[in-house]
Amino acid sequence: MTNDFSFSPAGDQAALLTFGAAGDMALDAHANARVMALYEVLQSDAQTWLRDLVPSLRALLIFYDPQQIGFEALQDRVSRCLGGLDAVGQSDIGRQLRLPVCYDADFALDLENVAAATGLSTDQVLAKHQASVFKVYMLGFMPGAPYLGGLDEALTLPRRASPRAQVPAGSVAIAGAMSVIYPKQSPGGWHVLGRCPLPLFDAKQDAAPCLLAPGDTIHFQAISRADYDALLADPRGFDPLQGGAV
Repeated sequence: MTNDFSFSPAGDQAALLTFGAAGDMALDAHANARVMALYEVLQSDAQTWLRDLVPSLRALLIFYDPQQIGFEALQDRVSRCLGGLDAVGQSDIGRQLRLPVCYDADFALDLENVAAATGLSTDQVLAKHQASVFKVYMLGFMPGAPYLGGLDEALTLPRRASPRAQVPAGSVAIAGAMSVIYPKQSPGGWHVLGRCPLPLFDAKQDAAPCLLAPGDTIHFQAISRADYDALLADPRGFDPLQGGAV
């Protein structure tokens, strides 16, 4: 394995391991696969010194108990784990999920503009978005918000020139080589194509407040406006693991 990572302190109780050049935020499926592979190894290790792990696009933030393990000892342990990684992909990490999305004209705020910018018809844009197999690279921006890699290259676009002051909760949008879902209403500059009725974050669920997790594979499933309204009223009517009505 090449020594293409850095390991640095992040305060006195955390360390940051980064694959590739520091500050490089370019999408890299292989780097993210290595992040998730190390995440799985450390999580399964279940040592008392480990307090938390936070994976991102190409880095892993490791929170530890400094009274049980020092920074240098942690670095040695992580280096040994890296030497044994087989991170050729993420096929064995995470769940296979289907998420319902309504692409109704009222929800597809940027569909016409995306079609014009890509030279595709609106039907082709939606077909390519639904056919894309997405991977949750990380959660960020706000609680439960997934950054999804795997967008069809034909839909790659820069962000909107003028961000919206408010993007509705549940909006499914694209920018760059990624797609995202807004858990709550917020400002945003991504191109909105539809809306998902399932809650992505529930603070009342202490054990698992986020619907999605890094490593999950996501397929978007088109639903009608009537089905969207029904699921918005009662999201228990759709099982993401089964990809359909309960």
